[in-house]
Amino acid sequence: MKKVFTFIMKPKVDHLALTEISQNPGVKYIMDSSLVGLRSSIENIGRPDIILTDTNSMALLSEISDLENVEKKIILCPNEQANSEIDYIEISKIDEYINSFLNLGRSFEKIPLNFFYSMEKASVDIFIRLQKQGQSKFILRYAKNDIIELSDLTSYSEKGMVDLYVKSTDKDELYNMLSNSLCYEIGVNDSLDAMKNGLELSRSLFLESGYTPCSIQLIEELNTSLFNRLEQEASSSSEAELLQSILSSKDSLYYKKVALQMILGMDILKKEDWSMDRHFELYSFISLFADIALTDTKMGLISTDDEYDKSKFDEMDAEILENHALLAFELLANYEARPINVDLLILEHHGMKSGIGFSKNIGVGLNKIVVIFRIAENIAIEMLKKEESGKSFFMDEILDLVEKKFDSPRTRKILDQLELSI
Repeated sequence: MKKVFTFIMKPKVDHLALTEISQNPGVKYIMDSSLVGLRSSIENIGRPDIILTDTNSMALLSEISDLENVEKKIILCPNEQANSEIDYIEISKIDEYINSFLNLGRSFEKIPLNFFYSMEKASVDIFIRLQKQGQSKFILRYAKNDIIELSDLTSYSEKGMVDLYVKSTDKDELYNMLSNSLCYEIGVNDSLDAMKNGLELSRSLFLESGYTPCSIQLIEELNTSLFNRLEQEASSSSEAELLQSILSSKDSLYYKKVALQMILGMDILKKEDWSMDRHFELYSFISLFADIALTDTKMGLISTDDEYDKSKFDEMDAEILENHALLAFELLANYEARPINVDLLILEHHGMKSGIGFSKNIGVGLNKIVVIFRIAENIAIEMLKKEESGKSFFMDEILDLVEKKFDSPRTRKILDQLELSI
């Protein structure tokens, strides 16, 4: 915490104008009107980062040797003046000045490096972080409106850098710009990389800001684009090869799970004689949104009551995991354009009508689309677990594992249909 001391022997300024400083959580603010009090404050709290005084009291500060190396001394005055060692600042502007000088309210937020791949020009100042002797130093890499070369970002990635940084105050502006840019790349250029980044960004936006027009527009764009793009990928090889390429890729666990459960579930839906276009839209949205409230992507590998009981998340994460279906349902409350009943289907996507916890079996009285999702999701989970462990597997092994999880004639029928097509 930064320390700001005010030392004025005979106050002639309105100290009420300094109350914003004293209320700033990043500042320890002390006011003294005597040298004895000032010495006591320094002894108890330490040397200040900034000391505020007036022209009449300034000369007395030389009597305290601990103040010789104070980073900044400021004389409060009616008008601004210039001095090489001392700043003369109007009392009305002091809070803004101190916040700027101490870098308060300008903490830095990390942004995944790959989010910037579609950005040609910096919309805000962008920094890299250097760490030396346990201290972080942020170096301006791209000033606002600078051209961003993809080769630079690729070079950073090859050197092991995974994040860039922006000021906290610029984060919302950056995310809005990225969301618009990625939607354009998805809608116009059909870019799969943009879809992957869009999925990650939408998750970040919902976790940080909840439902907003910015956070939902990416989900809307992905809901009409991602599966079609994955089908195009499959048409150039086979579905089995596409599944394997997703598993072995360096993409995020979150994207892999969404892509796998989308491909598998849509494949099942195509074989149902009752399915219509709206069912595919519903299923796609569920695949994209079901895990949006999870704060750790590894939580997405938990889908049954037994798995939850055996998980080793801390109390806070365990509560989020247990309630994530309900949390996702609540995030959609203000989204009036959502597909009909998709919020209710997401609520029960782990077999519990309340959206809390996990059922011990496939679930009772569930919508057919939710049943398909549960089966497809668990196939994806078992594939990801095998891949993560480095063990090779055959698809029939995975289907057998899922059948044991959800032992029912309905499950076996769906798995038999799927086995024929993979």
